[in-house]
Amino acid sequence: MTIEVEPRIFACPNCGGKNRLNPLKIASKLDKVRCGSCGTSLFLGPHDPLLEISSTAYEHHLDRRALEMLRRVPGVNSILRFILRELSERRLRMLFLQTAVKVHDKHLTKLHDMNVRACTLLDMELMPELYVMHDPMPNAMAIGVDDPFVVLTSGLLDQMDEDQIRGVIGHELGHIHAGHQLYRTALYLLINLADRLLGSIIPMREAAMFAIVQALQYWSRCSELTADRAQMLVQRNFDRFVHCEMRLAGGSRFTNPDLDAEQFLLQAQEATRVQEENFLNKIYAGMQASNASHPFPVWRAGHMLTWVGEGSYLDILSGNFARKNQEPAPPVLDEEDLEGKESLSPVRKMLDELRGVLGR
Repeated sequence: MTIEVEPRIFACPNCGGKNRLNPLKIASKLDKVRCGSCGTSLFLGPHDPLLEISSTAYEHHLDRRALEMLRRVPGVNSILRFILRELSERRLRMLFLQTAVKVHDKHLTKLHDMNVRACTLLDMELMPELYVMHDPMPNAMAIGVDDPFVVLTSGLLDQMDEDQIRGVIGHELGHIHAGHQLYRTALYLLINLADRLLGSIIPMREAAMFAIVQALQYWSRCSELTADRAQMLVQRNFDRFVHCEMRLAGGSRFTNPDLDAEQFLLQAQEATRVQEENFLNKIYAGMQASNASHPFPVWRAGHMLTWVGEGSYLDILSGNFARKNQEPAPPVLDEEDLEGKESLSPVRKMLDELRGVLGR
């Protein structure tokens, strides 16, 4: 069995010539793809920035839909505003400044250069600070809203090569570029700080809080698919992206040299087929995913295969993408009036209890 993708027509940016290409076959060697008529490169090179790119150019539809659902959860904006105000990101920055290693142009310069390059490729005006923390689990995160920063774990650096690390940095920058940080930071605070500080008094099982956390976690998993696309736009090599996901799924010094991207993608297709052929399989898959902070690596590779295979990824690297000046106005977070809303009484009660705990 092989992975089949329909060829697509890509116009040359120089002469307008039509080139019929298989997106999957060229997605890992774009710098070698030339126009059949004039010989000009059809796609942006590995160091060419995506000038003025809007995050809507690579936003995953599940991310957008889940965020719309999240905003409909009663009381969500009031709770999150309270959490961000009382358990502020300032505390998080202090935490990592004291417990992790800060990366800059005079310290861990190789990682600093990766951060600079990734920001340049995504055309980000401000470069977030970068930290490395000691944790054997491979992980990375973008934290903060007003002044976000990126954290990489030592376990991730041990597992990945330089190209993949640069891609992971691009993934975290994608969260920031796409404006995910309000909800992602609130979720981090809820899971890592609020439950420790307040859990004995206001359990996370409290109905209103539980609904908000569940909605946040579902959206967070969907937002990873958007950030994966930012990772691809920084990495610009589909094979290397798939290898990154394989290392997250089952990487080790023993397995890494023999990991095969095509076999992993076939596994992703098998997982989709097994889930769709039985109703109970769909239920089990949903239950398993609900306990995860990220989509499973197999599914992430499968979603990326779809995006690359349909040609949307290559459209962006052809220069055809939405610009920042074409972005719709950001949605306004309503200042909910909790008084007089009976359906929000659990939220009012929780906020009152939280204020009491914090001495307000």
